[in-house]
Amino acid sequence: MALGLALLGATLGGLLRELKSPYAPYVGILAGVALLLGVFARWEDIIPLWRMLEQTGVSEAASLVLKVLGVGYLTEIGGDVCRELGADTLAARLAFFGKIEIFLLCLPSLEELLATAIQMLG
Repeated sequence: MALGLALLGATLGGLLRELKSPYAPYVGILAGVALLLGVFARWEDIIPLWRMLEQTGVSEAASLVLKVLGVGYLTEIGGDVCRELGADTLAARLAFFGKIEIFLLCLPSLEELLATAIQMLG
């Protein structure tokens, strides 16, 4: 279903772009939002995995991974929307700030890793 929706959005957006319609970028954005909502509709499939991770005690690490993935996906989607609307520079800035945010999210884990390495060496 996702592939069909993406192809439909791309085809319709391409046709509208050829006709020089001002609505062409919005078709791509609408198709992207529909795909994103489809992903959120499948959220229940992730909940059993999350419960299993909590039982094993690695939920903190899994939480970090999910946050990093979320920031990565959101900045990618936001950048694509900016490019679709013709704001390439803004898309590049968004990608840069997304990378900084991911680094800042990982900083506490890096500090713990360094502290553990220093403790093992000393």
